[in-house]
Amino acid sequence: KCSSKCLHCGINECLECHSGFLLQKGECQKECQKGYFQSSDKRCLECHRTCETCNGGDIGSCTSCKAPYIKQGSLCVSSCPPLTFQHLGTCASCHESCSQCLDSTRFSCLKCSNKAEILLPNTSSMEMKNESPHLDALREVTKPDHDTESPFITDKRKSVGRCVTSCPDGYKLHGSLCL
Repeated sequence: KCSSKCLHCGINECLECHSGFLLQKGECQKECQKGYFQSSDKRCLECHRTCETCNGGDIGSCTSCKAPYIKQGSLCVSSCPPLTFQHLGTCASCHESCSQCLDSTRFSCLKCSNKAEILLPNTSSMEMKNESPHLDALREVTKPDHDTESPFITDKRKSVGRCVTSCPDGYKLHGSLCL
């Protein structure tokens, strides 16, 4: 038996809804559920499998992404492409001097975009703190192997910095790093 919202019934489902309703999985709805979009023929069709919400059925129509995907424009990707970083569920652009980064500041480069440039690691956390809040996340407390040992800190900030054309006084070039 069909509901009063249904205009034409099939054996076990609605085939067409009355005005003001949308057909989704054989039932009439006021609006499409999450993971579906409204088609031009008043049906709710499924979004692409990576989309949480969408405005069409193809891969480039996502308006939000299912976990663990990240939004890049209208796509949902498994990881951010070069020159971008993950920020609040989307891929955001790195600073122009970085090809890989932690955030959009010039102090958060992991690799330089210009092959002629060298990575100058951040040496003063106070100097960079306001520029790049993500740097503190690179400090890891490592638990000791035995109960008698104290925990120690591994600071990965030495591999994060800004890109320069030459090493400043007091630094020497070691590969692609000023140390």
